[in-house]
Amino acid sequence: MTVAQDQVISPSRFVFANVIYDEVPEQPPDDLVAFLRRTDPDDPLRGWKLTEDAIAFGDRELVSRMAAWQETFMKSWPLGQRSMLRLLRDLVQDEMDTLTERGRHLLDTLCGHRPELVGARIDVESFVHLDTVLQSVRSMINQAGRLGFGVIDTTPGSNRTGLLRAWSCALGGHVLAADPSCTVSIGHDGLRVEPGAGQPAISEIQEVSFTGDEVSLVTPNDVTDLPSTAVAPLAWLIPEATSWRIRSVPESVVWADTFAGVADGCDFAARHVADAILDHDGVPVAV
Repeated sequence: MTVAQDQVISPSRFVFANVIYDEVPEQPPDDLVAFLRRTDPDDPLRGWKLTEDAIAFGDRELVSRMAAWQETFMKSWPLGQRSMLRLLRDLVQDEMDTLTERGRHLLDTLCGHRPELVGARIDVESFVHLDTVLQSVRSMINQAGRLGFGVIDTTPGSNRTGLLRAWSCALGGHVLAADPSCTVSIGHDGLRVEPGAGQPAISEIQEVSFTGDEVSLVTPNDVTDLPSTAVAPLAWLIPEATSWRIRSVPESVVWADTFAGVADGCDFAARHVADAILDHDGVPVAV
């Protein structure tokens, strides 16, 4: 799977459901103010985000302090990567007629299917309805019985549980990240890296491990060591881990965060009588 020679493809951003249940402070604490920016200067209810420099160079203590402060007025639930949410919408395209017009609108809102709905605010009643719609969607996915791929953190010293990322290939393979010299994609045979410079593509990758300036790629029949600079997009996929394993998972697990995040966020929003705001430009940061 190739891309244009000079094209750079960054990993898909994450969508978050944010429920702001208390007044958003006018300014962050003094020890955080240099690292945060307003999500929308014209809409203070959308809260604050870490600057790109803080995400790239800030330490975990900074992220922890920001998260603790933010939780005093807002709760957030990750709903998955934008690319997988768009795929979810495409997968149930043939079943959309079974949903109400309102249900279709809410699913389009969640999945970013219509650009004008990105960043939409959802009232409690609509959030509850979206949860009901997703229960139907999950049943459709389960009945199909397909498999996807999930990534498990194997970084030494890490105790992180659950899947770091999950992907479906139900509608064919697709590029996850790329630069002019390397393409990383997911397909029915799993993770595939095309290093370029005349080197053969590496498919069915089961394990990835970054050590120093090298990366090891484990397949069923071989281990390939490459300079990490030759496969930079591979590191972009999961910057919070240096070692990870890819495995098959039931396809519904690909959207486990989506189903659980909407259900939990919906319950919280109902208890606090607060709207939810869908952030379609989120960056997952390990705390």
